[in-house]
Formats: sequence, structure tokens, C-alpha cells
Amino acid sequence: MHLKNMLFVGAMLLASLASGQTEILQSSWAASQLTIDGRPNDWSLPLSYYDATTKLFFGLSNDAQNIYLCFQSMDQGTQVKILRAGIEIRLSAKGKQDVSIRYPLGKPAAASDPLTFNVGDDYMTLRDSLLTRDTLMEVEGFVTRAGLISIHDSSGIAAAINWDPSNRLTYEIAIPQREFFGTKYDGNVFSKDITMEITIHSLKGLNNSIARKNWKNGRHRESNPTAPESLADPAGDTPVVQLEKKSFKQKFRLAKNSDHP
Repeated sequence: MHLKNMLFVGAMLLASLASGQTEILQSSWAASQLTIDGRPNDWSLPLSYYDATTKLFFGLSNDAQNIYLCFQSMDQGTQVKILRAGIEIRLSAKGKQDVSIRYPLGKPAAASDPLTFNVGDDYMTLRDSLLTRDTLMEVEGFVTRAGLISIHDSSGIAAAINWDPSNRLTYEIAIPQREFFGTKYDGNVFSKDITMEITIHSLKGLNNSIARKNWKNGRHRESNPTAPESLADPAGDTPVVQLEKKSFKQKFRLAKNSDHP
């Protein structure tokens, strides 16, 4: 195993141990407003937590005005599923209406092409499409916004996805506290438990029986011989398993700056 991969696996194991869905995590204080551009320049890497079900690293941060979320994936199968089926982030707190962001909105696959999600050319096409044309997200439950809005909306709700040279996907979100808690929110929000639910939606329209047969026979590589032998994770997930919906919930609390007790 290459040193780079060993370091990545080690970081994944440590982050996984640090993240427990029954544990209430603590957001970190952002000294200045974060730029939502899909680049992890404002975050300490590797991100602090890891969820094995979705194969996502994630980080939590906030300042006095905004909640910031960051997710990363090195797994190409997970990335394509996010691009094809979409990912939804939902926040809830006691006494507050749930809010959600779905971005990207997803691009359904054709049933006649059951394993196209595993082809390198398709992966790059999806990436290019997202970066150049996918400029809307679907939101629900916010104080002043609902439905389709810009990914950099004037309300301050923002989302962005990008890739680094090693093909690591970074997904950032900003949620103004006034849009989540309401315009009369106060310092009590820092003692509230917030539940974050992440859902990577299932790839609909694919013939799983054909996909399983094609994968067994190695036909997923016929249209592109350079496609990887497998996108299976260490636990042995097949691409058919990867088509299914994946989700997790995690509670966290906002950080308080010493200047804002």
C-alpha cells in the first residue's frame, strides 16, 4: 500500500473513531466568515469525523451568524452517486422547524445502461456538468426561502462542490442562523442540540439484476477498459449495494467564541 493511501486510511480510522452517532459533537469556532467555494482552504484537514455508511468525512464549524458544514469523499462510486442521485442535508432542533438543502439535484440514469455510473468518461462528464451548469439547489423550511434557489443565494444560504488534483470531492454548505432559528435567535442557540441528517439518495431507474450479472462477468469495463476493477469498499460492497440510499444522523452543538459568551 502506498504511503499516501496508508495515511488516508489511518486518518479515516481515527476520524471514524471520533465520530459516534450517539455522541454529541462540538462544532469549531470560525474566526472569520468561511468562503463557500468547494475548496477546503478554510478547514483543518483531514476533517475531524468520518461516517462509514456514506463514506464521507465531515467537519462542523460556526461563527456568530452562520453554520458551516464540510464533507469530503475520495470514493468515486460515492461521488458519482452524489452527482447522479443527489445528496440532502437536513438540520433539526427542538422547537424549530426542520430545514433541508438538496444539492446537487441529481441526474437519473437510464435503465438500459445499468453500470454507466462506473465509467470514467461518464464520471468526468457529470463533474463538468455540475461545475458549469448546476447552479440551483432545493431548500425547505427556512425562514425566508423555500423551493429552488441559487447555490449562492442573497439570503446567505450557500452550497458548493469542487475537486482537488487528487480527485477528492469537497462539499461545503453555509446556513445563516437567522434562517434556521428565526430572526429572534439569541445566545441560547449555543446550548441546543442540533441533529444533522445526511442522505445520499438511491440511483433510480437502474436494473440491479442486470448490474449484478454484468459486474460478475466484468462487463462494466467493456465500454471503458481503463475503468477501475472495482469501486468496492474494504467491507466488500458491490456496485449494486452502492446504488442504494445511504444516510446517517449526527447530533452536534454550536461553538461559542470567548468574545460572545
